Amino acid sequence: MESAGRAMSIGFTAPFLLAARQSLKAYDEEAKAVRKLEVALGGTSKALLAQAAAIQKTTIYADDAVIGVQAYAAALGHSESEISKMTTAAVGLAAGLGIGLEEAMAMLHKSTLGASKGLGNLIPGV
Repeated sequence: MESAGRAMSIGFTAPFLLAARQSLKAYDEEAKAVRKLEVALGGTSKALLAQAAAIQKTTIYADDAVIGVQAYAAALGHSESEISKMTTAAVGLAAGLGIGLEEAMAMLHKSTLGASKGLGNLIPGV
């Protein structure tokens, strides 16, 4: 009976602890991404965080990945409004072309500077 109890305890406890560790890791990654966005913007943007949460619900992209590219755009000097539009475009571009979200945001940033070479290589009509 004692041996069965130990086996059941290990069979339950190990997966439970693994799931808890993964959950804490995901929370930590999201908190780091949110902090990067706050630093880049000089404050918190509830609208951008809400956008990231909505994108997570409807796409394959995790909110911490979305917040990461939003922070990247903010660090490059884009306004909150521009970041919102660029984020939507980056998600569509990444999904449509099968590229990374970061790569899509970098291409969009370059296009705002008038350098369409990055997008032009993928989409000749640009």
